Amino acid sequence: MSSAGPPYSSIVGNSSTGNKRGHNHIIDNNECRGSIRRSPKSQLIGNVGLHGCLTLYETFRRSVSLHPNRPCLGERLFDSNGNAGSFVFKSYSQCDAIIHHIASGILHENILGLNDQNLQVLGIYMKNCSSWILSEYACYSINAATVPLYDTLGEETVSYVINHTQMSACLCSSLELPRLCQVANECKSLKVIIINSLVITKDELKLCNDCNLKIVTIDELIRIGTAYPSTSILPNDDSLATFCYTSGTTGNPKGALITHKNIVSVAAAALNSCFDIHYEDYYLSFLPLPHIFERMVISALLASGSAIGFYQGNPLKLIEDCIALRPSIFCAVPRVLNKIHDKILAGGTINSIKGRMFKYALNKKLENLNKTGQLNDKLWDTIIFDKIKSSLGLDRVRRLVSGGAPLSIETMNFLRVLFGSKTTVHEGYGLTESTGGISLTSPEDLSSAGHVGGPLPVVEVCLADVPDMEYYSTDSIHGDLRCDGRGEILVRGPGIFKGYYKNDKATKEAITNDGWLRTGDIGLWRPDGQLAIIDRKKNLLKLSQGEYVAVEKIENILGRSSFVNQIFVHGVSTEDFIVCVVIPDNDMKTKWLSLNKDHHNFDKVVLNDLLSLSKVHGLKGFEMVRNLFIDDDIGEWGPHNGFTTPTQKIKRKSLQDKYQEQLTNMYKDIRKKNSTYLLSKI
Repeated sequence: MSSAGPPYSSIVGNSSTGNKRGHNHIIDNNECRGSIRRSPKSQLIGNVGLHGCLTLYETFRRSVSLHPNRPCLGERLFDSNGNAGSFVFKSYSQCDAIIHHIASGILHENILGLNDQNLQVLGIYMKNCSSWILSEYACYSINAATVPLYDTLGEETVSYVINHTQMSACLCSSLELPRLCQVANECKSLKVIIINSLVITKDELKLCNDCNLKIVTIDELIRIGTAYPSTSILPNDDSLATFCYTSGTTGNPKGALITHKNIVSVAAAALNSCFDIHYEDYYLSFLPLPHIFERMVISALLASGSAIGFYQGNPLKLIEDCIALRPSIFCAVPRVLNKIHDKILAGGTINSIKGRMFKYALNKKLENLNKTGQLNDKLWDTIIFDKIKSSLGLDRVRRLVSGGAPLSIETMNFLRVLFGSKTTVHEGYGLTESTGGISLTSPEDLSSAGHVGGPLPVVEVCLADVPDMEYYSTDSIHGDLRCDGRGEILVRGPGIFKGYYKNDKATKEAITNDGWLRTGDIGLWRPDGQLAIIDRKKNLLKLSQGEYVAVEKIENILGRSSFVNQIFVHGVSTEDFIVCVVIPDNDMKTKWLSLNKDHHNFDKVVLNDLLSLSKVHGLKGFEMVRNLFIDDDIGEWGPHNGFTTPTQKIKRKSLQDKYQEQLTNMYKDIRKKNSTYLLSKI
């Protein structure tokens, strides 16, 4: 196999004294930490600017001056029958003018009042679109901040965020307007709705009048701003750019405060060191813009003069939008990439000449990758893989990035052989609190997998001991692999957030006395300096025999089963084993049922598959699920039914409440089987 490229990280001393030996030491409440690691390009760590720009508005204005006539933001227009046509783009100069008009309209109408922290904030509550970005950059141009809300959020969370920020105005589409009106009486600060449409219908006007809300279209705001132009009120690098409300799985979400310096410094680190983007690139925006991952990508693209097209808003038509745009940069979460992987593989299992040919070609390319690091095969690429890429609209992709959750080695290598050497496939790691940027795999690494690369030049990283989980920064072995320390990942640098809004307690828990952000993730250093995520400090269950179980780790492993769409692993301190609830993959279930007469065995087949995966991935006996319940009726857990956050993190308490009866019965069944077995031995 080929090398993973140059070293991913270098030791720069311990996390207190800068000792070049990098020895572990005791600091900060007797916590033991390992040595600090940086990118080999660590001279960039102090570079918080991008192309000489310190704020997001400056980076955009630079692109306007360099590429005024290049396409900037685009959407598909619909005909009278509702069919989507080609993408139509506004140029950088056109977008710049609209941004100025929106900002002028906001100022003339005095739409954004000051809250009790002397901040001006605009809520944005709708799916990705041009108006989303134009309005955000309008806020940047007048030193106001945005408060993005996932379009899937329910009334309770929307109400909390509006009241928490004392938001006076919110931009939304017709779809979100009823939800805003439903909470308006509980949100006394909310005065104005800016609706992203050409006209206001009678029903929309009545909705707003009934709850004493003023409503204006964004087009009307642009007309007002055109008639009454204002001068910009520019932010500085320490100015607040946006609130990012973290997806709380329990309790209210926390508002992470992200500055211009945070975003620009992380974008600069990615662009200057390992991830080139240029003005000829095209990008399809479909990941939720309230998530820091998508915002970072958009910021980097706009700073580079690239073109951004927005999907229709329907995930089922994502491939259709890809075909219409043919992006050159493609960013996704593992959930999307796994679906692409699974659908292509499902087509390759068809017992036909094409199916057998695909399977042979895939295995051949995977074998070459594992043996030599070779990604190209002119014959099979021409006959099979180039055609698959074209059918997905991904034939022009030169950079593919996965983020937001771990990507399996199988999917990573599949994507590599599918796209070939002209496309680099990356996996990144970051948190909202680190402005999305901690580490990224190198473009020179075409073959290694199972890690998230080395530190970006904007951060320093060290590992802290977690004695309760038996992870130590002095560890040299992880399973059967060598490592250079294990522990909780701590990170610091100019990309680290200012803190949680009006929540000093949570801020102090997140950031140590000496300025390190606690990620809550357990990582290890591989011998080549790559960082691998191996566990999660939170969501630990202590079983009755005293063993700790990291349920997220187990869910990540079992979620790779082809039978599983979603999974919830559960344990209690009074039992010595764990159980799970599964939402099945409908395609796999349908296929299995069509091939097997005894449908009652399906549960047993799924459980056996989960046990096989557990053994392959080296889970211990107490980490293996002993029983399961398959829910065929609910369809899917999501924000719409309150069982996941907008970023698809499962809400454990909500799921436990829903399935309490089934969970209780699963424990009873296993205890009964154990009792029967013991009695038979007497």
